[in-house]
Amino acid sequence: MRFILPVGLIAATLAMAPVRFDREKVFRVKPQDEKQANIIKDLAKTSELDFWYPDSIHHVAANMTVDFQVGEKESQSVQSALDLNKMHYEILIHDLQEEIEKQFDVKEDMPSRHSYAKYNNWDKIVAWTEKMVNKHPEMVSRIKIGSTVEDNPLYILKNRMWRKNHSKNQNSKCIGTDLNRNFNISWN
Repeated sequence: MRFILPVGLIAATLAMAPVRFDREKVFRVKPQDEKQANIIKDLAKTSELDFWYPDSIHHVAANMTVDFQVGEKESQSVQSALDLNKMHYEILIHDLQEEIEKQFDVKEDMPSRHSYAKYNNWDKIVAWTEKMVNKHPEMVSRIKIGSTVEDNPLYILKNRMWRKNHSKNQNSKCIGTDLNRNFNISWN
């Protein structure tokens, strides 16, 4: 019994360890004929390829784009096999872990800043929508349009945009003319 507890703790710790993809690559290959398509299928049998598109080895065919992920240890042999068989390829991602980390805001000096280029978690998105409404209440309103499967609220931001130009009107203190309405269109 004393032995089972430490082994169980080690197993639980390993199971909770985050998965990392350091120096794993993503290749894009376009097999020109069935022979080249079969080379990719053979590579999948001898190397651990994770197909991104198509999602399975069974769907690989000639003249289609094939994207797959390969581990650091096997990437050189896969690349050599592609070169040996004169297959055209490009490496879309040279270090998958690096690309994943770019998706998260890692700068601690601006934790509240919203980014359109990086992943924003749910709380950050909701906080940003609330901030926009509070910062510009005369222009922006937030409307709940439903809920997610996790019962989180779904919001849209509705912008009230300026519809007038900035021309000065004679005999009026009002600035601007509504470009959508104030012109003679001869309605009959």
